[in-house]
Amino acid sequence: MRNCILWATGDDYNYFYNFIALQQYMGRLNIIAAVTKQENIYGKYLDNIPVICASEVKNQEFEYIIVCSRRFFDEICDEIVGGGYRKKQSNKCKRFWLCKI
Repeated sequence: MRNCILWATGDDYNYFYNFIALQQYMGRLNIIAAVTKQENIYGKYLDNIPVICASEVKNQEFEYIIVCSRRFFDEICDEIVGGGYRKKQSNKCKRFWLCKI
């Protein structure tokens, strides 16, 4: 099971959540946090997932970031790389977008 962080909690998060939750239920993923820019939900839970800001990512132990945004995918990947994480590959899958770092 891979520890993952979900990045972006907007409309696309809701679109992808059921698929991601199924992967977690099947034991493929362990969602440890969701990153958002919505300051009003920092420190709260979204679908039983702790919500954090981007600066808190460095305090987490994870293998993957799942980018839950189609519209801002490239910008989010740039932000992730700009935050000091190395982007090994980026796969645009049919169901969700994955940034392996």
